[in-house]
Amino acid sequence: MSIKLADSYEKIPDYILLTLNQANPFFLKSVAEYYDSIGKKVYYFYDDERIMPIVVNKKVCFRYGYLLTEPWHYTGKEEITSEQEFLDAVMNECKKGTITLDWIGQTPPSALFKAAPMSSVSIPFGSHIIDLSLSEEELWANVHSKHRNVIRKAEKTGVIVYKGGKELLPEYLVAEKDTMERSNMFAGSEATYSAMFEEFKDHVIIFMAKHEGTVQGGAIILYNQAMGYYMHGASINSPVTGAMNLVQWEIIKYLKAIGVKKYSFVGCRINEDEDSKYHGIQKFKKRFGGELLEGKMFKVINNPIKYSMYMKMIKIKTRGLVTNDIIDQEIHKWQ
Repeated sequence: MSIKLADSYEKIPDYILLTLNQANPFFLKSVAEYYDSIGKKVYYFYDDERIMPIVVNKKVCFRYGYLLTEPWHYTGKEEITSEQEFLDAVMNECKKGTITLDWIGQTPPSALFKAAPMSSVSIPFGSHIIDLSLSEEELWANVHSKHRNVIRKAEKTGVIVYKGGKELLPEYLVAEKDTMERSNMFAGSEATYSAMFEEFKDHVIIFMAKHEGTVQGGAIILYNQAMGYYMHGASINSPVTGAMNLVQWEIIKYLKAIGVKKYSFVGCRINEDEDSKYHGIQKFKKRFGGELLEGKMFKVINNPIKYSMYMKMIKIKTRGLVTNDIIDQEIHKWQ
């Protein structure tokens, strides 16, 4: 397979650029511009069928990358040749070709890769995705009856859902503080989330819920015409029953109204432990009626010594609050 590399958005061939308005928002020009502005670099690997972005970063003696999303089939025809063949060729270039990387980090939960490179460590992973071409009546009928009941209850008890931009971040962070403390994790900073608005410009929106003036929780949605993504969600301790369900229903209706084709609930561990917190989270997502699409989550470690050193440094810096990634947590189920 012949793999080519564009070292900037402007170097992508015109015949591919013309199709990127149909791809998901991770292919926006503003994304590449954002990473350039913070000293990282976005490259684009492509062949005769597909294109895929990779972000390259350098810290001290470490040079590593991460894939922003799955390949985009710009020809409109998928599986002419296998995705694994394409990914193998890309990983070969990242090991001893044009870009030499110590590792390629875990693929994001929002991505849906159909395959994993031969050189990778991988697990099955998926996302629940709603087809927004359905009528609002059909979408509502697909929502689980228990979700429908609590959504109606939230509306009757006076829960208000509203939307906006980064001006709502202080309110969102109130809920996220509670959410992260429940899991003994760091809450994001306003600066971190503001960076999303710089990266995706007019393609990020925040939905918030309040009851009698008190913030209940919210969600941060990344979207364009091809896809909406539930990137972040948070709730206070003991929110009003149905408040977060109502937030999601309002998101679904809004994305449909502006012509978005699909909505991804982002991330589903396959065969999750029923006594884990993930089981409840995934049940919440599943009950909105989306189809569970399964794929692969993976990472490639070209230099195990450097990777191990880097991870130890991160754990020390965060005092152990940054732990193993999803792959490390789940791999024992698939070995």
